[in-house]
Amino acid sequence: MMQVQKTLGELTSTVRHLSDASEKNATKLDRISHQIYAAGVVLAIILAAGGFMLNKVWDGVFELVKHASNV
Repeated sequence: MMQVQKTLGELTSTVRHLSDASEKNATKLDRISHQIYAAGVVLAIILAAGGFMLNKVWDGVFELVKHASNV
């Protein structure tokens, strides 16, 4: 009977350890998902700003070519 109690105590300890490890992993995954979301937002902002600037540069180049062909 003592051996069964000992084994049951070890199993309980192992389950607690696995539960704690699972909670830590869940916290890490939550943090990583927030970082990925933030990186996506930053990338979208950079792409929008870059697209706007590229559009303005293209308009300027188009006007220069248009002006040069009229001269």
